[in-house]
Amino acid sequence: MYNVGVKQYTYKHLACGGTFDYLHRGHRRFLEFAFLRAARVSVGITTDQMVHKNGKNDTRDLKIRLGELETFLKQGGYLARAKIVLLNDIFGSTLSDKTVDSLLLTTETFAGGRLVNKKRQRAGLLPLPIIVCPMAVADDGKIISTGRIKEGIINREGFSFYKFLSQTGQFNLPQKLRLELARPHGQLFSSTDEIEFRQLDSTVITVGDQTTSNFIKAGILLNLAIVDFKIARKKQFRTLSELGFSRKITAITVINRAGCIKRSLILAIIKIFQENLVKPAAIRVLGEEDLAVLPVVLLAPVGSSVFYGQPDQGVVCVKVTEEKKAEFLKILGQFKIII
Repeated sequence: MYNVGVKQYTYKHLACGGTFDYLHRGHRRFLEFAFLRAARVSVGITTDQMVHKNGKNDTRDLKIRLGELETFLKQGGYLARAKIVLLNDIFGSTLSDKTVDSLLLTTETFAGGRLVNKKRQRAGLLPLPIIVCPMAVADDGKIISTGRIKEGIINREGFSFYKFLSQTGQFNLPQKLRLELARPHGQLFSSTDEIEFRQLDSTVITVGDQTTSNFIKAGILLNLAIVDFKIARKKQFRTLSELGFSRKITAITVINRAGCIKRSLILAIIKIFQENLVKPAAIRVLGEEDLAVLPVVLLAPVGSSVFYGQPDQGVVCVKVTEEKKAEFLKILGQFKIII
């Protein structure tokens, strides 16, 4: 046992590591697990070079990831016992620092731990005891991962947007929220011409026929459009082709009346996101699609751009961020929910 003040630890110096992109509950649990067991912890964090070498080109820059890691260590009171190591390979300081006496891994990184010990043995060093930390699970029963956060499926705490929305039969809009939802919930452009389309991310989603038609005419590739063939609640189109779509797109038709969000609409959005964001897709709503902006933002990948029309003002761009998802979840939580 090793003492630090009045506390006792099983190990003197434990090594662990990760990319720590979108530092989530699983990361925090992993790090807490380490500091509960060792007097000192070397926390490795992958460099941008190592990340790109491994093909993870959508990972945020080291500066951002390192800032989140340091903030967590400081808030948890771990910083004085931590040594942050920049990782250009899986070995970090496990070959050079003779004080390291243990290695913390997960089931996903266990193979890397074996490689570390093989290389230590070839260098004439003793293999390190390997401790395995269980993976944290989201409320949908699946592992919390950065990839699933980026895909829009869960948030950093493991709350599943997919599970929450798909298990609800219908969301009914209360009268008190009508004025709140009438205001723009993103950046307002007076016309499509003002939008710098070259700066958009790969996932572009439109809600509403006028916005969808304008985007297609402007030559913008849409990943998903949600339409009801009406403009200002008046019938304007009869087919997706009249809106400008090719006949080869993926199309789903659902029923959704005004003032509500039905489960069938939510499941259609989920199906598109899970199966097909490579080529254009459309959801044709029999009824009204106005409120579809809420579930589509909650379900869309982080970084997506969702556009919808603002009556008599122009078009609104909602950039899908973690903060925007939290904002829309709070709004949707005020709806009357019918299971």
